Amino acid sequence: MSHARQTIRTAITGALTGLTTTGTNVFTNHVYPFETASLPNVSLYVAHEPETVEDDSEMGVYDLRVLPFMVTGRAKVSANLDNVLDDISAEVETALQGNATLAGYIKDLRLVGTEVALDPEGEKEVGAINMEWVAVYRVDRTAPTVPVQ
Repeated sequence: MSHARQTIRTAITGALTGLTTTGTNVFTNHVYPFETASLPNVSLYVAHEPETVEDDSEMGVYDLRVLPFMVTGRAKVSANLDNVLDDISAEVETALQGNATLAGYIKDLRLVGTEVALDPEGEKEVGAINMEWVAVYRVDRTAPTVPVQ
């Protein structure tokens, strides 16, 4: 039995798979340096779920939850690195904001911030674009495995 977070992570990963720039190079909670052959890529990190708000309604008692997550795009350092990272960012934003499956599980999705940096780990330096997101979803307190609209 999966928690609602896992269902949402799976939907996010599915939305990120097959983007024009990164293709199937999609990783979740990747902790090792990336090999050059896996670039460009995107990775998804969910570190914590800080807030639960009680949401009582006629239909029962629900928890409204806030799930912050990070999507990081990486590409080899090159003369057009900024353009490649911006392409990844645009593709990620479009894929997440327009994904019907993900929308069926969450109440709200927001891009909180974006940061571009060099990532010195791995076989060679890569550029990275870190996109911080927040997904808001709801679960029945007695059934945390199913996101509820």
